[in-house]
Amino acid sequence: MRDRAEQVSYNDRHSIHTSLRQFHLPKMEEGGLVELNDQGTCVTLTEAANQMDIYVETVSEEEVPWSTYFLSLSAVLGIGIAAATLGVQPLALLPAQEWLVVESIAFAVSSLVFWSSQQEDLLGAGNAPPLFSEQ
Repeated sequence: MRDRAEQVSYNDRHSIHTSLRQFHLPKMEEGGLVELNDQGTCVTLTEAANQMDIYVETVSEEEVPWSTYFLSLSAVLGIGIAAATLGVQPLALLPAQEWLVVESIAFAVSSLVFWSSQQEDLLGAGNAPPLFSEQ
């Protein structure tokens, strides 16, 4: 498998670099999150940025975003509770009150998994982000 940097074209990298230098980094500097040197070639996080917990969700094509997951889970469990309340078989084999217990457990476990994965995606957690370099 090719390195991720090789999967991005030079034009795309150049476009991102230009966008960062001309728009995003100056806005972040105005907001007190980063400091730029006089040439604008070195970016340093400020103490204010170090105090922030920034969540960045990266989702590959094979993954489902957490928002979609929780919406789907709500829909499936809501349908189960409604069906059990209306007596629809076989979902009515489990009373609506027990569906609520299943729903609570499902959301508690899902939330714990979400929290755990979120800790890995905090800015500054784990490994440093890959360096940008023009080739």
